Amino acid sequence: MASSISILIVNPNSSEVMTAMMKETISSLAIPNTHFVYFTAPPSSPASIDSEEDAARSADVCWPSLKPLVPYYDGILVACYSQHPLVAELGHFAAETASGGARRPYALGIFEASITMALNLLAPFPGCRFGIMTTGQAWEEPLSGAVRGFLAGNWDGRLEQRFAGVGSTGLSARELHDVDERVVKERIRVSTGRFLSSEAGEQNVGVVCLGCAGMTGFDEAVRLGCQDAYGEKMGSKVKVVDAVKAGVMMLLGLVRGGF
Repeated sequence: MASSISILIVNPNSSEVMTAMMKETISSLAIPNTHFVYFTAPPSSPASIDSEEDAARSADVCWPSLKPLVPYYDGILVACYSQHPLVAELGHFAAETASGGARRPYALGIFEASITMALNLLAPFPGCRFGIMTTGQAWEEPLSGAVRGFLAGNWDGRLEQRFAGVGSTGLSARELHDVDERVVKERIRVSTGRFLSSEAGEQNVGVVCLGCAGMTGFDEAVRLGCQDAYGEKMGSKVKVVDAVKAGVMMLLGLVRGGF
C-alpha cells in the first residue's frame, strides 16, 4: 500500500463557508491514501479577497499561523485565484528550512495550476485559446497581467494566440455563497455567454478556467454559458477547469513524482 500523503489546503480569506465548499469539492475526488487538512484565515483577514490589496493583507494575516505548519505537510495549496504572495513565501520558506537531503514540501497556487492545466488541454489544438471567468470586474486587469507575468517570458509576444482574456460575473467571492444559488448560477451562465460571444471569444476558446476558489462547484453554470455562446454541440466541447481540482491534482503529481 502506498504511504499516505498529507496536504494542507489554505483558504487565505476568513470565510468558513468557502472552506466548506472547497472541502466538498475535494472530497468528491475520492483520492486514496491522501489526508487533507483545511486552514481558514483568522478573522482579521478579509472575508472576501476582491483585490490585490486584499490578497497582500491576507498573506500578512495568515503567515504567522502558517509558518510553523510548513514542515508537517508534503504539499500546500493556496486556494486564492491570484498571484497570491503566500505561494512564493511558503515555497521559499520550505526551501530554506529543509534540512539535509530531506524533501521539502511543495507549495502551489490554484491560479498557476489552472493555467498550466488549461495549456495542457489545449496542446493538441494550436488554434484554440483559454479564458478565465472570475468574480468582480476589478479582477479582470490584474488577472490578465498575472497570466502575462506567468507565461509571457516563454511566448515571445504571442500570448494572444493562446489567451482570450478575462470575463467577470460582477459578484464578489463572498456573494457567490451569500446570494441565492439560482441567482448566482444564472449570473455565471449569462456572464460566460457574454464573454465568449464578445470579440475576445472569436469562437475559438477551448478552455475556461474558474477564476475564483469560491466558484468551485459552479462548472456546470459555465458550461451552459459556453453552450449559449457557441451552440450546444460546440459549447459542450469547451473544457471547464475548476482551479481547486486542478491545484489538488497537480500538487499530488508533484509530491508523488518527487520532482
